[in-house]
This record gives sequence, structure tokens and C-alpha cells, in this order.
Amino acid sequence: MRTQTVHFYSEGARIAALWRTPDDLPGRRRTIVQGPGWLGLKDARLYLRYHEALTAAGFGVLIFDYRGFGDSEGEPILSPHRQL
Repeated sequence: MRTQTVHFYSEGARIAALWRTPDDLPGRRRTIVQGPGWLGLKDARLYLRYHEALTAAGFGVLIFDYRGFGDSEGEPILSPHRQL
């Protein structure tokens, strides 16, 4: 599994993310976007086994830190509605 640090912008805040792909499948692929859950962070070791299984099945996985948490910019607000 390859892991690349990436970012994107949401409402003007820079959002930190990890882009995980299979080692041997170049090009476009089906992708799963994972919000890491309540107060979770993109680089939590808990997610590695899931990402390894998903990339082994040929998927790409994008996991990110919510706005204001981890390495993402913005004000941290605990709101499930906002995190959706």
C-alpha cells in the first residue's frame, strides 16, 4: 500500500489528508472517502488494517482530518452536523 500526504480546501480551510493506493495498480480506481469518525485523526493506526484490505481489493482510500483537528486548518468545533 502506498501512502501519500495530500490536502484539499473546504470553505477556505486547508484540509490535511492521506491518499492510499495499491502498490501495483497505476491509474484511476474506485475510491472510498473516509471521515475518521468522532474525534478520530487520519493517521490513527486503527485504520491501517482496513486500508490495507481495501487497497488489496483495488480501491483507493482518502482519509482526512476534519476542519480544526489534527493537521487541518480551522476552528475545532464538535458538531456531527458540521462534520457531515
